[in-house]
Amino acid sequence: MVVEPRTVPVNSDFLGMLEASRVSEVRARIEGFIKERTFKEGDVVKEGQVLYRIDPDSFEADVEIAKAQVQEAESQVRWAESEVKRLDSVKDIGAVSQGDIDKAAAQLDQARANLRRTQADLSKAELELSYTEVKSPSDGIVGTTVRDVGALVDSGDKGLLTQVWRVDPIYLNFGVSSRQYLQWKKDVAAGAIIVEKDGATSVEIILQDGTTYPIRGKQNFEDPTIDPGTGSIKVRAEFPNAERRLKPGEFVKVRVTGWQRPNTITIPQRAVSQSPQGASVMIIGEGNKLQPRPITVGSTLGGGKEYVVTSGLEKGDKVMVDGFMRFPGTVVNPVLLDETKGGTPDKSQQASAGAPAATKKD
Repeated sequence: MVVEPRTVPVNSDFLGMLEASRVSEVRARIEGFIKERTFKEGDVVKEGQVLYRIDPDSFEADVEIAKAQVQEAESQVRWAESEVKRLDSVKDIGAVSQGDIDKAAAQLDQARANLRRTQADLSKAELELSYTEVKSPSDGIVGTTVRDVGALVDSGDKGLLTQVWRVDPIYLNFGVSSRQYLQWKKDVAAGAIIVEKDGATSVEIILQDGTTYPIRGKQNFEDPTIDPGTGSIKVRAEFPNAERRLKPGEFVKVRVTGWQRPNTITIPQRAVSQSPQGASVMIIGEGNKLQPRPITVGSTLGGGKEYVVTSGLEKGDKVMVDGFMRFPGTVVNPVLLDETKGGTPDKSQQASAGAPAATKKD
């Protein structure tokens, strides 16, 4: 094959782990006995859905007491207001002292303050009554119950009831080595890597059975710090998961796409020989003589069928892809590889050149 630089996609693979986009604790906020549990463990629940009911009897009684106290305070305010009006009506004729008027005004202020206090007590009692219905804090999947019907709960150590896991969307976490991250930045700044037209970096998930999750995710977080323990940067992507096919805690293969590398030389993997000294290829030089040439290879493409060559080859070099029964210095009859026919020799070109049909050794 004749070396010809081209633009290739840049895909990087990592190991990642899935996690819920939110894990919410469901806790009791009052003390009481659980009267009812309204869900089955593992159910899909909605935000605001009632999960537990705590015995409300004592809290309902507290509300009634608070309501009575409010009514009493309202009557005291009305009496104090009427007293102030009565004294005001006769103060001009000297039938009442200024001290009595001041005392009535003070009693009115006290009655109004007492009314505000009782109204606050009523609001608190109604709030605590509402806490007897323990609701889901978010959409998600409810976990196992920590406490069940008949258990005494409170707002302290005995308050945890269960958890709700939001898995749609679901998060994918993976680490990028600081060395690779810096190289990306350097390549982007130098124009060696360009972002695809839509400007988005997308992420694919390859499951443990080898299948690819049908929906691509988008990167939504990059940790501003480097983990000193691993020397990597945490990156997170978000994936739709309406069918809940992806599970938190699952390890998956991560493929980051969305970049392209222009002016890149690639060759088939089978054209490369590996040795302790490194990678090399056979070049067809002057007089069609085979010459070994060391190269440096980078990432792979096409599922590992092609190598990206970072050094050692230039445009126009002729690389032997098949025929490794030949030795350096051997004169060969080269046949151009026809990549449109699965990488077989182009026999029509060979025939037009007046050469005999090639075998795999050629």
